[in-house]
Amino acid sequence: MGGNPRRFREEVMMGRKNLILVDFDSPDDWDFIAGLRSCDLGGSRWVVKKSINNTKFFHTGFGNILRCMVYFLFPLTLVPTAGRYGTIIGWQQFYGICLAFWQRLFHVGRRNSIVIMTFIYKQKSGLAGRIHHHFVRYALGSKSVGCIICHSSHEVTLYTKLFGLKDGVAKFIPLGIDCDKSTTSLQARSQRMDGEALRIFSTGRSNRDYDFLIKALSGTRYHAKIACEWTAATDDANTEIVHDCYGEKMLETMKVADVVCIPLADTEISSGQLVILQAFQAGKPVIVTRNSSAHDYINDGIDGFIIEKTKAALIAKLDLLDSNPTLYKEMSANALRAFMENYTSRKMGERLFSAISLNPPTPRKLCPGFCS
Repeated sequence: MGGNPRRFREEVMMGRKNLILVDFDSPDDWDFIAGLRSCDLGGSRWVVKKSINNTKFFHTGFGNILRCMVYFLFPLTLVPTAGRYGTIIGWQQFYGICLAFWQRLFHVGRRNSIVIMTFIYKQKSGLAGRIHHHFVRYALGSKSVGCIICHSSHEVTLYTKLFGLKDGVAKFIPLGIDCDKSTTSLQARSQRMDGEALRIFSTGRSNRDYDFLIKALSGTRYHAKIACEWTAATDDANTEIVHDCYGEKMLETMKVADVVCIPLADTEISSGQLVILQAFQAGKPVIVTRNSSAHDYINDGIDGFIIEKTKAALIAKLDLLDSNPTLYKEMSANALRAFMENYTSRKMGERLFSAISLNPPTPRKLCPGFCS
């Protein structure tokens, strides 16, 4: 990048309006923007532009095709007016990637600094995989890209090497989610009858190994509800597959469980963070199989457990929580505390401003194992 990037960041942050590109219906009082503004002594203005494509329709059949079209076309419509903004945050990562692609393709100079949020890249095989890789690499090579935000610390080095990025372009910021006023209380914890086993909940679409969870619980005293679109048939008495369980329905199902289990397939792919935070917000201890990103969010033995993917390891932790109500209550309280102190969308806004500005806010004390 030409010129003085630190001086440029100061100019774009303080001189013009800043833009956030989202794929959902963000509220007018969005806590993420409140976090940005709370650290911004210069009073920069933040504008949100929405192109909603994260509904169930856009993840099935023809909706998938439309979603991919929106990824390309929505940012294209912004190219003529992008120069009005200093910093452009691609909350939906493909909005940021595609805007960077179009600006490089049209030889647009560095009129702004694009911040690509929630950057996750999974290499694909074959010709389509090679095209996808070259497309992303080309986009990230745009002079407009200020930084990409990863929600797993190990991905910083991974993506820096994979895409030939300059040091400091890839940054780690823990994920944050909006507070659900109905769950940020320990009263959300389920009430078990005496002698009743822990009730387990699991959900998530990508990189899950539900086959492991079903087999591990089979024949035990534990029962699980799995909210997913997994089509494999199961008649195991210990597991119930729940379809069409999204949004509020999914959160309500989670609230009446005692423990959230996240069985992951590939240990190197960053996944599961969103469900971890949703569980923490509801005061649920989390058991996740070991992977490269779990340690960024779970303080092992304090608010959850990181285990090897074996039946023995899973049942041992379930038995420990099931037989020790005091430990369960402590971990439940720790999970909720970790969320409120570290993983709200407001906190993520504060951290993001710190990452992209010259004058970061004074660091605040975090739980062990987390960085601001």
